Amino acid sequence: DGLSFGILSIATWNTLPGTFLPEWAWVTLGLILTTIGVGFKLWAKSTLEGAGGYFWKDFFVSKADANYIPTGPYRFFKNPMYTIGDCHLYGIPMTLLSWPGLVFGGLFDHLSIYFL
Repeated sequence: DGLSFGILSIATWNTLPGTFLPEWAWVTLGLILTTIGVGFKLWAKSTLEGAGGYFWKDFFVSKADANYIPTGPYRFFKNPMYTIGDCHLYGIPMTLLSWPGLVFGGLFDHLSIYFL
């Protein structure tokens, strides 16, 4: 998924119309969203490492078996990796000014939340 998303965003770079925002604003907003998304994913991963990696490496472990106590971003979100952590799906195509990448990232983000 990530590889095809990256290839799509790179192959269609500079296709985002600049009528709504100037190019520098798209790039700046994209860098901010990418930083937030990657930061939240790393924060969530580091929080889960102490709990045995629940939701990270063994998705089918029950909560009762994991002795999981919500800490870090999990205090605020059920699964921050698929909410705030997906900001990079919008940020990367904004940084590359890729209209198809932005559409694909939005669809992927919404579908992943829908199927949680």
